[in-house]
Amino acid sequence: MTTPTHDFSSATACPANAAPQCMTLTAATAQFNWSLAEPRPAPMHLFLRVTCGGGRIRIGEDVRGFGAQAAMSLPMHMPFGLSFTPGTKGWVALLPDNGQMVLPEVPILCNSVAPGDQRDLAQRFEMLFQESQAPGSDRLEAMLYVSGLLSVWFRRQLADNPKLALAEEAPRGDLLQRFLALVEERFDRSESVIDYARRLDVTPTHLTRICRRATGKPASHFIQSRVMEMARETLATTDLRVSEIAEELGFSDPAYFTRRFTATIGESPSQYRRLHRHA
Repeated sequence: MTTPTHDFSSATACPANAAPQCMTLTAATAQFNWSLAEPRPAPMHLFLRVTCGGGRIRIGEDVRGFGAQAAMSLPMHMPFGLSFTPGTKGWVALLPDNGQMVLPEVPILCNSVAPGDQRDLAQRFEMLFQESQAPGSDRLEAMLYVSGLLSVWFRRQLADNPKLALAEEAPRGDLLQRFLALVEERFDRSESVIDYARRLDVTPTHLTRICRRATGKPASHFIQSRVMEMARETLATTDLRVSEIAEELGFSDPAYFTRRFTATIGESPSQYRRLHRHA
């Protein structure tokens, strides 16, 4: 039996009955649309251990590199970006932040871990993965227990070395975080940068300036990118007509949606579905 997966690209909240998950980093990178340039809020708390390779992580404007044997903890709903060098391997655990266990409240990056602590961490990830594959009604209880041990490991690392916490975001980073979270909530409502700025109590110019300073891209890019990402996913995984997809994503005119999609993706919706349809 396998644990149901949770899609970072479309979820905005952690279900109250969500179960812990554990998978290889290879499986996680194939499932989740992680990008260093476009941070995305996590719908569940994320623990990650790198066994070989490396990459970079972005929290707000803070970008850090990491290598083999690195470990990180990322709180639920905190936007983050990730990129990995080719061949990077490791483990990923996704934990519901629903009051069932105490989880670290700040993002943590452990780039240098003592050998004994590395063995402990490896054992806990392996135990969680084994329990995620186990049959029986007590599987969830066991996964919650091992997940708690993972959380304790990270909290002890932070207690021993507070500098492992990634830098707190400046107000500019906080605005970016709130904007990206709002995009996740409202990207299918055909709202403009002006609408988002009004909800965030800033001017559209200020919002775009903050996005450009932090990521090099305007605020409109993140709205449009999220809409097109959902359009691609829906075309590839459902039988909905193009007109139905356009309506779900807030387009009143299916023809305009088709033109926007074609201009952005380089293929018409029907072409994209034919080429990328999932079995």
